[in-house]
Amino acid sequence: MTSPTVPTASTPPRNPSEPTILDSPSQRDDFDEGMEICVYDIVYKSGTIEEHLGYVGEHITFSSFDKDSEGQSGAQSFVEYKAFLEYGNYCGTFSCETTDNESTFTNFKLLSLNEYMKRDFEDLEPMEFEFSSAVDDAGMPFLAWYMDCGWVGGGQCYLSGWAKMRDIDDTKLTRAERKRLSEVDNLGVELPYDEADEVDEESDEGDEESDEGDEEADEEDEEADEVDEADHPGGAT
Repeated sequence: MTSPTVPTASTPPRNPSEPTILDSPSQRDDFDEGMEICVYDIVYKSGTIEEHLGYVGEHITFSSFDKDSEGQSGAQSFVEYKAFLEYGNYCGTFSCETTDNESTFTNFKLLSLNEYMKRDFEDLEPMEFEFSSAVDDAGMPFLAWYMDCGWVGGGQCYLSGWAKMRDIDDTKLTRAERKRLSEVDNLGVELPYDEADEVDEESDEGDEESDEGDEEADEEDEEADEVDEADHPGGAT
């Protein structure tokens, strides 16, 4: 049986820039202690591995942390920002900085990751994030992401996509949002958009409006029949 390694004076210290490996696959480090700012749901992903349009539970949570530090002039307060990724079995925490009053963030650095990410990403820098100039229908910027999946079967594999600020009802991409995203370039993410989709969707909307008009006409006929029955009970004329 091999004895565990005991740190000695000659043992090199851990590089503070190296991410922490979390013991539990779902452990969130100290993330729950922060103040949640917003959640971005991944609504589109594509690459050499898979392609999917729609939200399936994967997201990035942004939170702020009030901190204190001791300086020459005494205790000073400051705010740290972190982003927590939940993507399938992957969990990771990134430090970041706000650039627009907590509306966008930049300078992402990996702080901690679970064993699943450690196993699949040798370079320990598995993802990149970049906020876009494209905005959703509520005026909030989209978040582009890129995941380097390494070499699989002799080829370079990757995943990339878009995340949208969570909606209280249902986070999904509208037709107008898909068109905006097809016109920007962030981290090389491409979202296909066919102008023919507009014709099809407008046709569907026209059919729905026509169906609604038919239902209203049927209701008016029923009301008229009820009036006739009230005026002429038993069918008397």
